[in-house]
Amino acid sequence: SARLWIANRYFMTQNYEQARAEFQKCLEYNPKLGDAYVRLADIYEALGQQDEALETLKKAISICSKFETFEGWEPFTVSALNRITKLYQQSGKESEFVQYCRDAISEQLRHQKGDVLPASTAQMEWWLGEYFQRKGDTEAAQAQFEKLGLIQEDAWHIIGPYDNSGNRGFLTEYPPERESDFEKSYQGL
Repeated sequence: SARLWIANRYFMTQNYEQARAEFQKCLEYNPKLGDAYVRLADIYEALGQQDEALETLKKAISICSKFETFEGWEPFTVSALNRITKLYQQSGKESEFVQYCRDAISEQLRHQKGDVLPASTAQMEWWLGEYFQRKGDTEAAQAQFEKLGLIQEDAWHIIGPYDNSGNRGFLTEYPPERESDFEKSYQGL
């Protein structure tokens, strides 16, 4: 829209007060404009108002997650969540970040369609797992990672090596590829 173009021009020329007013008008007209929220957060950060930037991004995710048809929702959400994570870490409010992630995950799951976990929800689950790992709480980290359905290290069975001279190994069918008997031994190199 023309108003969004004008708002971006004000932003690019660092006329942040005018840009903020224009982006806010854009959002009054159309609350689905994810870019307007991101720019508002940019403005708040440029003005040194980190808390306002954080709240703007959180509001954007909360509002936009409720729309069934929001073009570019997932990339926008993951990008906004990256910024939210950075802002929480800079502010030293990691415990608030944990609660925010839990609340946002619950909210997104309420609006989820089908069995596929949205990328943004999976990203938050991953961040929570990393957070618990950093804090030394391996049990909580493991629980977070399990929610993602990741393959665990102890689930792997490695067999081999087999001859691959002349790159013929990729075309050769070896006995473990014909059957899956985890109690059996196979001759390798």
